[in-house]
Amino acid sequence: PLMIQNVLEYYGVEALDHLEEGRREELKEDIARALLREEQFVKSVSGAVLEAMNQMPDATEYIVLFDLDETLARRSLADMTRHLVRPAIVPLIAALQGMDTRITFGLLTSRSQGYLEEELRDPNELKSLTPYLQPERVLSSREVRIREFTSKYLGDELGGGIAGGVAQKIAVCEELLKESDSLSVILVDDLHEFSKVGSDERFRVLALDATNGFWLDI
Repeated sequence: PLMIQNVLEYYGVEALDHLEEGRREELKEDIARALLREEQFVKSVSGAVLEAMNQMPDATEYIVLFDLDETLARRSLADMTRHLVRPAIVPLIAALQGMDTRITFGLLTSRSQGYLEEELRDPNELKSLTPYLQPERVLSSREVRIREFTSKYLGDELGGGIAGGVAQKIAVCEELLKESDSLSVILVDDLHEFSKVGSDERFRVLALDATNGFWLDI
């Protein structure tokens, strides 16, 4: 039901019954594809967390950091002031935290810290996520300076352009890992360039794509 509501709100439609048959069938197909993406999202995130736990079973904390747009949320076409949050995220967080209390959740986005915190207080934006996030793990990469940044996780393929945003987020994760040698970080992001980022027992990236990202119209 939440996914149906998301798709309808995305297009500004009150109910499928209000549409002509052709458009109604198109939206039903959108809903079916969106439901499959939610299923794959749950499997992908759960798999990444379990892999981290297997590789580093004695970690004191497994930190899962989510990007926002097209990862956890997206704006409605009908009302750009409103965020739609993907339906799978709350039950997924509850299930993983129920499995092991060492699994914690946060955000890592290129939005400014102040703007992000405002959105997390706004019921029309991201407030529904707030109870499930660790405040100290709600992070912004906006102000990170990377002119001289190097990382073992960034290969030669990632240079310039949009890859700068990748490097900024990797820099934030590396700072986080410095807090303790017993931390493990899992970054979940829809940007394709993250598929080229390296990993080890303490850090891994789950790069979402068209099969598990949060799109409502493809």
